[in-house]
Amino acid sequence: MDAEVRYPVLADGMIKNFWKLGDRIICIDDFLRDFPHFAKASELKQRVDLYVDAFTQGTDNSKPKDHFHEALAAYCHFLTRCTPHQKQVQQAHYSLIKAPIFSKKQASEDLIFACQLIDDNHVCAVNGFPSELKQRLERQIDSFPPRLSLCEIWAAALKIVSGVDGHTDVRPPSFFDPQEFNVNLIFEDRRPYIIVDGKKYAVAEINNACDPLGHIADEFFAAENDYGRFHRASYLITHPMYRCMLGLSKVDELKIKYRDGNELKTIIAQPTVNKEAVPRPKFIDFKIDKQHHFAVLTLLQCNYNSEYKQTLKKFFEEVKLYKIRRIVVDLRENCGGDSRVCAEFLQYLPCKSYLDVKGIVRKGGQLQPFNPGRKPNKVHDKLAFHGEVFVWTSPRTFSSATMLAILIKDNGLGKIIGVPSGNAPNAFGDRVDCTLPNSKLYFVTTFKKFFRPDGFNNEDALSIDDVADEIYERAEQLTTSAKGVE
Repeated sequence: MDAEVRYPVLADGMIKNFWKLGDRIICIDDFLRDFPHFAKASELKQRVDLYVDAFTQGTDNSKPKDHFHEALAAYCHFLTRCTPHQKQVQQAHYSLIKAPIFSKKQASEDLIFACQLIDDNHVCAVNGFPSELKQRLERQIDSFPPRLSLCEIWAAALKIVSGVDGHTDVRPPSFFDPQEFNVNLIFEDRRPYIIVDGKKYAVAEINNACDPLGHIADEFFAAENDYGRFHRASYLITHPMYRCMLGLSKVDELKIKYRDGNELKTIIAQPTVNKEAVPRPKFIDFKIDKQHHFAVLTLLQCNYNSEYKQTLKKFFEEVKLYKIRRIVVDLRENCGGDSRVCAEFLQYLPCKSYLDVKGIVRKGGQLQPFNPGRKPNKVHDKLAFHGEVFVWTSPRTFSSATMLAILIKDNGLGKIIGVPSGNAPNAFGDRVDCTLPNSKLYFVTTFKKFFRPDGFNNEDALSIDDVADEIYERAEQLTTSAKGVE
C-alpha cells in the first residue's frame, strides 16, 4: 500500500502515530522490548511478519484495513493461550490492537454484546432491557463513523453503561498503570477543587479545558451517588487513556488553573514515582494511642484470609491489654473485596445477633429474594470490645467496605465519620465479568441487589454522624499515609 495510513496509539505514556504498514514492526518491537521473558522472540516476530505480509501483498484499496487488526488480534489470542504469562500477554494484547481501526460493524457487535450481558443478568433488566439503555445504545451506534479507534469504542460503551450501577463498568484499554500526580483534586457540589497548602480553591481549567469533568462525570463514570462519581472523575484523570478520551491533550503533566480570590493561578503537576517502585503497605494494620486510650484499625482491602484474621485478633488483644475506650476503623481507601470480613469483624463486638443485609438475585428470568434476617453472632467473649466504635469512610469506600459500615451503623454498633462512601447503601453487587468479542475490552456487570438492614432508609449515600472534633484529631494523628489497594 502506497498511501499513508495513520494509526494513533498510546505508547510510553504518550499519544503517537504510526505511519503506513511498512513501519508495522515498531509496535511489535516495543512488545518484545517490554516483555523479554517470552522465550521465542524471533518466532513471535516471524509470525507477525507473516500476518502483515499476507495483508500487504496486494494493493487492492478496497480491502478493509481492519484485516490487519484481525491478524494481530488472532495472533495475540494464540499467544495468550500458549504462554504461562497470560496476564502480561493480555495487557500487551491491548497495546498491540490499539493501533488498528475497528469497523462500525465490529464496534456495534461489542456494544450489543455488553448490553445483552446486562439483559441476561442484571436485576434492572428482569422485565426487559431498560428503554433508557436501549436508547443510549441506539444513539451510539447511529453516531458511529465507518471506522473507530479502540478508545472511541470504549467511550461509547461507557456512555451506555455509566448509569446502571457502581460496579457495571468498561475498563480502560491500556496496560499502563494510572500515573500518580503530585496534586490533590477533589469534587464538592459537582465542582472540582484543588488543595494547595491545606487550602481549597475552585479549579478553572485543566490542560486548557474549561468546566473540566463537570458534565462529563455523569456521562462516563459508573457510580451510584455523586460522591463516588466525582471521586472517580478526580482519580481517573491521572490515567492516560481517560485524559485522552476527555480531551486533556498532554499526558505527561496536568496544568491546572485555579482561582485565589480574583487572581487566576497556575500549578503544573508532574507524575510522581511509579507505583510499582513503592512498596505496597499492609492491607491491614493498626496503631494504638495508649495515653488517650484510642486506636485505629486501617483496612485497605477486604481480604478474608489468615493475615486478616490473625491481625484482627492481635488488634483486639492489644485493645483489651491497653484498656482502649475508642476505636476507629479506617475504610477511607478500601474499594471492597470479600464480604466475609464483615462477619469476622462483628465477632469482636458484644452483640449476640445482628440484622444482616438482604436482597434479590437474578436467576434467568426471575428474581429470588434472600433475607438472612437476624444472624447469630459468634462473639469472642474474652476479647469483645465494649467501647465506642467509629467507621471512617470516604468516596473511595466501596462495595464490601461500605457493607461493613452499614452493618455497624444499622445495628447500632457504632457511628460513621468522614465523608459518605462512593456507593449507595442499597447497592448492586456480585459481578459477572467478560471480554468484549472484537475490541477485547474488559466488561463487568452484576446480578444481585443488596438492601441494608434498615429497610426504611433509602438514602443514596451513607449519612455521617455528628461526633466530637477530638475523634478526628486523634484518628488523624494515628493514621498512616498508605494508599488503597486496587
